[in-house]
Amino acid sequence: MINWNEMSELHVVNKLESIMSRWFNVELFFCDLNGKIHSKQFQKGYVSDNSIFKLLLSANHGYDVFLQDVEEMISNNSDSSGSFFHCSKLNNLNFPLSSLLNG
Repeated sequence: MINWNEMSELHVVNKLESIMSRWFNVELFFCDLNGKIHSKQFQKGYVSDNSIFKLLLSANHGYDVFLQDVEEMISNNSDSSGSFFHCSKLNNLNFPLSSLLNG
């Protein structure tokens, strides 16, 4: 079983998030196979530099739409070991995904 609190404190995870944000302006999210998000983006006081993520969360029910997308991504691709795109419930928004751990 993964200890999500310890994982978020790992130097390599923090470095990866920092580099991905700086170079590509993306947000990394970690979630379990039940769709529960274990990332700091939804903690109080978190400020994102990603304009799409800011827009998503500022929209009415944006957080709920995002959680629905996460649940759908997991249920539709739980057996996938490669990378793929998910079409969001928000028009013209796709998420690139890659499974890091499966099982």
